[in-house]
Amino acid sequence: MEATPQAPAVDFGSGIWTYRELDEAAEAVAAWLAPTVAPGDIVAVCLENSPALVAVALAAARLGAVYLPLGPRPPAGRVAALVGELPVGCLITGGGEAAPGTAYGPGRDLRLPLAPHTALTLHPPQDRPELPSATRSMCEASFYAVLTSGSTGTPKAVGVPATSLGNFLRAYGVAYGAGAGCRHALLIRPGFDAHLGDMWPALAFGATLCVPSAPEEVARSVGALVDWFREQAVTHTIVPTPLAELLFELPWPDGLALRHLFAGGDKLRSRPRHPTATVHNAYGPAEATVLCLTHRLDERPGPAAAEGSADGRDEGAPPIGRPVSGVRIGVIGEDGQLLARDSIGELVIAGAQVSLGYLARPAETARRFTAPPPGFGDGYTRVYRTGDQVRMRRDGVLEYVGRLDQQVKISGVRIETAEVEAALERAGAGAVRQAVVVPVGGGHTETRLAAFLRGARDGERIDVTEVLRGSREWLPEQALPAHVTVVETYPCTANGKVDRRALAATFRSPGPPPRPDGTDRTPVATAPTDVTALVLRTCEHLLGTGDLKPGDNFLAAGGTSLTAMRLIHAVESHCGVRVRVSRLLRQPDLSALCRHVEELMRDGRAPQATDDVTERTGPLSGPRTSGAMT
Repeated sequence: MEATPQAPAVDFGSGIWTYRELDEAAEAVAAWLAPTVAPGDIVAVCLENSPALVAVALAAARLGAVYLPLGPRPPAGRVAALVGELPVGCLITGGGEAAPGTAYGPGRDLRLPLAPHTALTLHPPQDRPELPSATRSMCEASFYAVLTSGSTGTPKAVGVPATSLGNFLRAYGVAYGAGAGCRHALLIRPGFDAHLGDMWPALAFGATLCVPSAPEEVARSVGALVDWFREQAVTHTIVPTPLAELLFELPWPDGLALRHLFAGGDKLRSRPRHPTATVHNAYGPAEATVLCLTHRLDERPGPAAAEGSADGRDEGAPPIGRPVSGVRIGVIGEDGQLLARDSIGELVIAGAQVSLGYLARPAETARRFTAPPPGFGDGYTRVYRTGDQVRMRRDGVLEYVGRLDQQVKISGVRIETAEVEAALERAGAGAVRQAVVVPVGGGHTETRLAAFLRGARDGERIDVTEVLRGSREWLPEQALPAHVTVVETYPCTANGKVDRRALAATFRSPGPPPRPDGTDRTPVATAPTDVTALVLRTCEHLLGTGDLKPGDNFLAAGGTSLTAMRLIHAVESHCGVRVRVSRLLRQPDLSALCRHVEELMRDGRAPQATDDVTERTGPLSGPRTSGAMT
């Protein structure tokens, strides 16, 4: 900041903060927080991506507090639970917004004078219970924290020290050329630690952080994303895997300044067509600081790999790659011993980027952060056991295989099914004796959760709507089950445990598999009369269901924001119009979507500033006209 005070620090579209202005904003926020927040306190932040979010992160660092991003609308139960377990100094919302739940007191406001003018509200906790000294010490050693799903029924907070973030920044700067003149896209939503993978490299190396003024639309539409990349001359970005895969389906767009694009959050299953940027498949649990392995998608196996047919072809899902500088990895078997290359086992991670563990959870920390296996290497005192199954190829590159436990990823969010089960039983208020949650779908359909509820008494009615409504207090959107079934009994395995595989089999997809050439059988809409067939067939394909009718509700049929993004992408690609994802989520009746698309195809009108559509062109073609992203 001192070297380049007039350089652009944050570009929000409607305004730019220089490094001097960002420094002033961070100082103002720090002074506002100081009476309430002490070193080692948690600053829980309920904000969308914005210049204010960046100022809050900097202010927390200056006070020695722990930045904990929760996203703009976190479940109230999750937020309330933090107070009893962690030293929460305050919770910050947008100006005038109430704190989620009742665990926080009346707000105190701050208005930042810089454009865009931003108001913030600070909510102190109602009570601050005495916490174990070990919890306080661990928080004091943490630079930031991020929530991840917990097997005990409540989320756990990963504490990451400044040294771990520092190693990530050094490795990033050397490998990817960050510095003045670069423009990093703050695209990943707060609540996911990957947003720090764009925020801190930009600030640490004097680059510009580009924040979309319409983050939900940019993060859910390939056309809007590419337009925004082009307008903002973005050079570096991390993109959620589902959105990256939609981008990869089309020829690489012209006119982009992109140098490095990282796809992360889910298992990547495709590659870009002739990209003009360097595209990386990134892997990194929160416990290992943003990203710790990467693989360039234009990289091909070396001679050692080519000896084996699977390695030599480098086909299928792209590998997750090799560790970044300062990180060491190994693959262990069930006995905890290191495995030879080409064996499948559990990935363990050591080195400078391994986090401190789980704040206030010593037992879970001890279970996941263990002593290195024999022969791992000198100088390492512990490894993080990821729970991920991998295979290390003979050339040292890792391929992701799957999970060892009941953890599952939904839309990039790691979810313990035990946490979902606990929330459903809690929301059942005594009516639900047991909840069992299993992942369903996958392959050509989106992975989602199905819940099976057993009543507390035989024949007792369970109000599924009320159970789901109550569970929203504890669960993020991605963890809410797409299907709920009330059962009298559960199928059991030979040893008497619930047969989860048998339950999942009841949701086996009747939808169509992809063609051998990788394309689907979705009809192409050439006229409005084809739109209904296109929408219904695509929904059946994505949701793994059959016999959908125009009057069906997209969300009630199991649709999510991720499925909506894929559906709208298909409509854009086949019909040559662009529809906002938010429109479908606000009005999920499929017939309403069909009518809207048909109207656009018939009149071909240009959008106004308040319209929900962009120009009647292909989603990646040409510059954006006025109002396309409003």
